[in-house]
Amino acid sequence: MNPADRECVGRIQAGDAEALAEMYDRYAALLHPLALRITGDAAAADEIVYEAWVQVVRRAVPFEPRRGVAATLLSLVRSRALERRRANAKAGGSTADGDGPIEVSAERMELADRAGETLGMFEAPERQALELAYFEGLPQSEIATRLGVNLAQVRQWTRQGLERLKAATPKQEAA
Repeated sequence: MNPADRECVGRIQAGDAEALAEMYDRYAALLHPLALRITGDAAAADEIVYEAWVQVVRRAVPFEPRRGVAATLLSLVRSRALERRRANAKAGGSTADGDGPIEVSAERMELADRAGETLGMFEAPERQALELAYFEGLPQSEIATRLGVNLAQVRQWTRQGLERLKAATPKQEAA
């Protein structure tokens, strides 16, 4: 965890609203698009991101220094979004609402472009394995079945893909 994030988390946990706003400004551009991609519902994505920040304020999110704030928040939002999508599917609900366009910052576009470029370097089955794991929350065994490959191949694609994505993602500089 970079020093700016470490200090900000400490201030949030001490009840500093300005620190929460600072952290929100730093990471909201990453969280909402993920929730939206998984749920397909802009209102649900808004709720999921809001609920994640409530967990941060209530100190219900363990921030591990080795993992970092972005990874922790993305994992939290991803889990909540997958839960919401599964609940909607069980209830027979729709996952898309067709709300208007989403505001896109230059930083978010750059990050999305980098991730897209990196995913574009993969062959179709490798890219599909990563998308099924991350956006649909499928276990590797189910991905192997869907793609018609063995489990070891899916594990290799996932490991290599995460390494490529990590290398392509810019590191947050200390503020």
